[in-house]
Amino acid sequence: MKRRGDSQHRYKGQTEEPQVRPALVTTCLERLGLSADGPTVESLAAYGTELLLWSRRIDLCGARSAEDFASGPLFDALTLVPLLEARGTLLDVGSGGGLPGVPAQLFRPELALTLLEPRTRRAAFLRHICAKLGLPCTIREGRLEEQPGLSFDSAVAQAVWPPREWMEKAATVVRAGGAVYVLSAAPLTRDMLPQGATVEQELRFEGRSLERWAARVRLAG
Repeated sequence: MKRRGDSQHRYKGQTEEPQVRPALVTTCLERLGLSADGPTVESLAAYGTELLLWSRRIDLCGARSAEDFASGPLFDALTLVPLLEARGTLLDVGSGGGLPGVPAQLFRPELALTLLEPRTRRAAFLRHICAKLGLPCTIREGRLEEQPGLSFDSAVAQAVWPPREWMEKAATVVRAGGAVYVLSAAPLTRDMLPQGATVEQELRFEGRSLERWAARVRLAG
């Protein structure tokens, strides 16, 4: 026979607010061979906690627990960090909940980051989290095709388009000689690259259930 207290306990467990603890972030960083100072780790933890809280109302990253966030979306986003150039302008297309742009900004504060997101509620979260973390990001609301005249030193999109399609789109907003970052589950092949582009660096990571690959593609100058 089920006891009344059992069902109440389960209900309370389901309504507990998620919290991403710094130790969980540190474990994720270690798996990637990365390190960060205390304030950066604390900011990543605060970001993850806020992302999960908002995700109860709108889907921002697909994760429902702190562990799922750290081993999934955060891990995938942080594969970008070793490839990032230290300065310049970076466009995160279809930023959603700020992945990978927000972690990138925390690791490379000198980057001038623009987050582009077409959905109003997700864009509202981006404004909220950048203000909360004190990040000087620019948030643009709209689709990539609706942003004429954009020109950036580099661009990234996480889980928005297949690599070939993403690079074709990125080439329209990244200056000649700029960098396109590709995050995927498989290495790039030559036929995926825009004409004249080269894979400058490509890294492989062991993800939760699949391999993760991150590449910096240099467009023709």
